[in-house]
Amino acid sequence: MSIQVPIKVRTFVLDDSKLLYFEKDTPGIGISTGISDAGSFPFLGPDGKLDPSFIPNENVIITPVLTFSVNTGTTIIPVSTRRPIISIQPKLGTFGATFLLRKIRTVSNGALALFEVILNGALTNANFIPADPASKVNFDIAATNISGGTVIDSGFLQFGQQEPEYTLLFGFTGSPPTPDTISLVVTSLGNRPQPVSGSFRWIESV
Repeated sequence: MSIQVPIKVRTFVLDDSKLLYFEKDTPGIGISTGISDAGSFPFLGPDGKLDPSFIPNENVIITPVLTFSVNTGTTIIPVSTRRPIISIQPKLGTFGATFLLRKIRTVSNGALALFEVILNGALTNANFIPADPASKVNFDIAATNISGGTVIDSGFLQFGQQEPEYTLLFGFTGSPPTPDTISLVVTSLGNRPQPVSGSFRWIESV
């Protein structure tokens, strides 16, 4: 008889000159338990690449990653209308990959508006297409409505922009695994149509 002891595996990815890490209690299960910044330039060697000698002596996986971004162009939000302007979700069949949301940008050139970042809302008339041939993520700018989901961030816009940064893991939820959807939603609060633009930036494991 043998007893399997869960092994804490810390996976490091390099982004924005910071060494980020997340932990999994058991390799291969895909359950993430935490994420935080683990350092900055001291983790880089003279050649500008990751120097493993600075990483704690533990079960470590160095994960190659790619950075991607998608945007909406300009979207007109009618008066008193709430609309998803852009959404992203992992492609089916990429369950083993790691996805990390890093930044959202949203820009307004009109009256007051509310923006919300919503996890796993139900989209109407969505049409997800590949973000990039090398990416494991699809994106949508066609949806006309959203319901439900969890609001994970929100704020206001008026003749300016918001650029919140995140270290938010997303991927798949439930059984069978369903892709997580992250949506940027804007509600026009003024007395005239609202022109807005938005974008997502994320990193994903190769």
